[in-house]
Amino acid sequence: MKIVQAEQTALATVTDLEVRVPDALEAVRLFAQTGSLARVAAELKCSLYELKKLTRTEFWQRELHDLQIAEAAELNVRMTRLFNSTLEQLEDRLQNGDFILGAGMSLTKNEKGELVSAGGALKRVPLPASTLARVAEIVFDKRQLVRQLPTSIMGVGENSKLEQLGRQLRALGAKDPDLLSEAIIEIPAREMPGQESALRSAANS
Repeated sequence: MKIVQAEQTALATVTDLEVRVPDALEAVRLFAQTGSLARVAAELKCSLYELKKLTRTEFWQRELHDLQIAEAAELNVRMTRLFNSTLEQLEDRLQNGDFILGAGMSLTKNEKGELVSAGGALKRVPLPASTLARVAEIVFDKRQLVRQLPTSIMGVGENSKLEQLGRQLRALGAKDPDLLSEAIIEIPAREMPGQESALRSAANS
């Protein structure tokens, strides 16, 4: 009960603490971006002590939690967009081949620093078989993970690690048959200090 009361006291409201922060919402936003209370205090020109008190309020934790959820959702959308774009380009390379520089062609930078072609033309060549095999392996594993399926299956024949271990144990037992006959390892009983007196007390009671 005391622990619950202590937590409720620590998670006080902004009004209870009477913190002197010019813009509490801006403070939470800046902290979510920088992760530094010192930088937030310098930016808002407020007391670091009062800012630390603000971090112990329900208001701070609620707003910071909501900001983190929003940022995670935004990051998820961006990563999904990048993933889809990567898959589209990968499919294009698989179907039409990769780009290479044609005869007499070179790449130069324009005024914006972007690479542009100068002379000749780009050519497309089929991807090497080793590259295709690697792409297929990676895509297969990721697809299995998305489907919550195994990415590999343990062998059940001669290549099985368990059977290999069994053969090694049988070979070891052939050299020393006693290893196979010792199915049970006996450990001698040892009386613990005070055990006898404890048993007599239990019997008398």
